[in-house]
Amino acid sequence: MNRDFIGNGQTLGERSEQQDYFATFDSQDAKVFIVADGMGGYSGGAIASEQVTKAFVRSFKDRTNASTPSALAAALQAAHAHLKQLCEQASAGEADMGTTLVALVLAEGRAYWLSVGDSPLYRLSQGHWQRLNANHAFAEVLLEDVECGRMSREEALQHPGYHTITSAVTSEEIPFIDCPNEGLPVRPGDRFLLASDGIHTLTDPEIHALMNEGHDAQQTADRLLSVVAQRQLPGQDNTTVLTVFCEGEHSKSVKPRRCRPVFLIALAVAGLIAAAYGWLDKTLWPTQPAGIAMPFDNELDHRIAAVKEDESTEPNALRADEAVIPSSSKAPAPSLQHEPDQND
Repeated sequence: MNRDFIGNGQTLGERSEQQDYFATFDSQDAKVFIVADGMGGYSGGAIASEQVTKAFVRSFKDRTNASTPSALAAALQAAHAHLKQLCEQASAGEADMGTTLVALVLAEGRAYWLSVGDSPLYRLSQGHWQRLNANHAFAEVLLEDVECGRMSREEALQHPGYHTITSAVTSEEIPFIDCPNEGLPVRPGDRFLLASDGIHTLTDPEIHALMNEGHDAQQTADRLLSVVAQRQLPGQDNTTVLTVFCEGEHSKSVKPRRCRPVFLIALAVAGLIAAAYGWLDKTLWPTQPAGIAMPFDNELDHRIAAVKEDESTEPNALRADEAVIPSSSKAPAPSLQHEPDQND
């Protein structure tokens, strides 16, 4: 995978500071992508998202022979411990800081992920669009009530707890973690999107349509952010996007290739001829030494090319080794809610 297949970008929205943080890095045979959406008073959210991401990166890079899901879980544990220590040392206004986290790992032809909070991870594969990770938000509970007829969709959207998240990386224990033990196979042409919840100014069908346009990864990231900005939503949250396009036919949704019957018949006939020739060869010339069979692999190579260990991040991404902390400014009161900034 080269940089042409990775795109990223951020917008401030109508918030007073950028509290999202993201990173991409190579580690042994894996390519890793992270988005964190911070929350907390003053600059607490910005500090939390950055520091949790950096601690997560350090731990994942130090893994030994652990499986990818185990390495992800260990990295989260290390990042959580680091944040708890920061909260103990922080001022009163930043002691309740926290962040969401979503991490995608592409390794050995499979996709693995870990997430806490409501930051989404999507995949477009062979025309099928789906959100891969769990949504740790109270909105999910409300939407279940809508499906059961206990409230209308309008009532759910206006509920005061709609934007409350049910899990986050804070100084407290993490209530919910999504980290499947089995990864999903990666196919040529697959597209992934990691984002902060500011992307949800757009509907899922709108995000799907934009991800399916015939652009490269960076153009798609730019397009997503442009459409979010065009909505001019009052109180628009920070928005961060990471687009990952896997090797192969990536301009449109990939359809599975099918062999034509004529080709299959020809292949079968060729196999019979080859078998008959081999039998005659052994029968008529028994003293002739047998040839050495050469391996032939006709299985489609769906693996993402393994990359060498590279301590640097993508050139156009926020590097995980940079210690840039945004200057302090007013932000929403510490809570687990993604609400419009009230402190202008």
